[in-house]
Amino acid sequence: MKFALPLSGNMSHVVSFKWGNDIETIQKSEWPVSSFLGKRARIGVAIPTTNTSAQPEMDDMRPFDVTNHVARIAIDDDSLANAEGFRKVIDDIRRSTPSAIRSLRHCGLNAIIAAVSPDGYWEGWPAHEMLLAELTDAGGGAAIVMSANAILAALNALGGIRRIGLISPYLELGDEPVSRFFTESGIDIVATHGLGGRTPSNISNVTAVDLRNAVLAVNRPEVEAIVQVGTNVPMAKFAAMAESWIGKPVLANNPVLYWHALRCSGIGDAIPGHGLLYEAK
Repeated sequence: MKFALPLSGNMSHVVSFKWGNDIETIQKSEWPVSSFLGKRARIGVAIPTTNTSAQPEMDDMRPFDVTNHVARIAIDDDSLANAEGFRKVIDDIRRSTPSAIRSLRHCGLNAIIAAVSPDGYWEGWPAHEMLLAELTDAGGGAAIVMSANAILAALNALGGIRRIGLISPYLELGDEPVSRFFTESGIDIVATHGLGGRTPSNISNVTAVDLRNAVLAVNRPEVEAIVQVGTNVPMAKFAAMAESWIGKPVLANNPVLYWHALRCSGIGDAIPGHGLLYEAK
């Protein structure tokens, strides 16, 4: 049995299947193996070793013919309940993120997501810009997508939103630097709620009730959108559902990062089930 298999451009190839004891054979002349997968875009994702939420959530958001390629950022599961432990986590992230991104540079990527939150916010815009420049160099030319840039881009795409309710994964110790970063960026934080994560891995241990309570806690009348930071908070599906009952954008960290990476790669697909942002142009 033979049929023509159309590929990209004007190429077509004859595929021959033999049944019985013979194996399936593919007769090919100039099949470009390197573009068989990820023909539209290849997205790199650098994720902390403690993070169990970002990879499955971002895999769920892949449009047709876009592939994800993952590297791990080596950190220890230190305490986020005190300044010393938080500083250690920040230092680990800062030390390990460039090498994780460097490990992806030969994959021919359109964009690389740095799927970490605290280091991007911790010391304000100057430090963030320095880190972005370092990661851009490590990425070998791929667009670098970080939470701070992606969230600001999302707020602009949704009409220039400037008043938000902020959900953080941390105790109060980690809430203040994140809030200050947004305030310095011209965003008015109307209300803040921390989910109380005590270690990087513990951040993922939230329930639907925890997320619902967090949304309700920050959903004041003057809030235009709710923003959740923290890539180990598994909030992607819940955020999309929450939009239907509060009537406002609910921007979970991982969907925002992936949306921005797609847009940086020239992919503008509307992806059903992932919220208002994925309908924005």
